[in-house]
Amino acid sequence: MSGSTLAAAFTLDVRAGRCGITVIEASGELDFYTGPMLRRSVAESVAAGNALVVLDLDGLDFLDSTGLSVLVKGLKVCRAAGGAIAIARLPRRPEHTLQAAGVLKLFDLYDTVDAAENAMASPSGAGPSR
Repeated sequence: MSGSTLAAAFTLDVRAGRCGITVIEASGELDFYTGPMLRRSVAESVAAGNALVVLDLDGLDFLDSTGLSVLVKGLKVCRAAGGAIAIARLPRRPEHTLQAAGVLKLFDLYDTVDAAENAMASPSGAGPSR
């Protein structure tokens, strides 16, 4: 398969959430070919002044080392701007990849996008739901 065919299997939907939070819904395979799309979306959100990002990964089928790197670097970019990344609806297979790499603990995980947005919007900074 060519890179463009692989990239076609990956989709991003970026929308404004509550309280200046950006919600990015990713579906498909997050890998060498598609990682730059997510990296760019997170960077654009931060550049626009929205350093709080919820990644809705319910439709993510696959995550390789490049995708893993994109998630960690995105977290660093958000934190450097005073924000954070929360992950909502993380499927078992990508969760296993993050766990095996030892980086799952870096992210706050939530069962729903609403729970992630509520925690990020809360002045008390409520912890993860799982």
